[in-house]
Amino acid sequence: MPYLRNISVGRDTFGGCNPEQSLVELHTFCDASQDAYAAVVYLRAVDQDGQMSVQIVMAKSRLAPLKRPTIPRMELLACVIGARLSNFVTDAVNSFQIPSFLWSDSTTALSWIKGNDEWGTFVGNRVKEIYSLTKPEDWRHVPGASNPAEAVRLSSCLNPDGGRDRHGCTISQNTGRSKN
Repeated sequence: MPYLRNISVGRDTFGGCNPEQSLVELHTFCDASQDAYAAVVYLRAVDQDGQMSVQIVMAKSRLAPLKRPTIPRMELLACVIGARLSNFVTDAVNSFQIPSFLWSDSTTALSWIKGNDEWGTFVGNRVKEIYSLTKPEDWRHVPGASNPAEAVRLSSCLNPDGGRDRHGCTISQNTGRSKN
């Protein structure tokens, strides 16, 4: 509890950067396990002077259904809530044309999203919803160890030693323009 005094929540979504004069990107990360799934949305802004700001905008986690789906299906559920969150944030800041990048560490879920096949009912319905909210080309792969959504899923976002999360998230170095 003594660490709570050291936590401050900034209210400036763009981290002091002027969104009209900065390179602004939205990054959504998704992750799942057998017990829960989660998504987290970050806003990354780089101003003309190269000053960078990365802010958590929104996160959501859910417990697994009682009838446990397979891990790939759980990862797909994480992608669904990631798509919903990304769409919500994009609509909220629609006056700025912000590119959106969605990340998952599940190659199976990504193949379902990027594929154009006839899937079964469970996968097909969720992929259809993801298509209605995002574009398949906006989805990318992130290595599991670098996925900040895992920290949200594990409810271990707060790091008492300050600074980076326990996974050393590299969103500030890896933008959507880098290799997939």
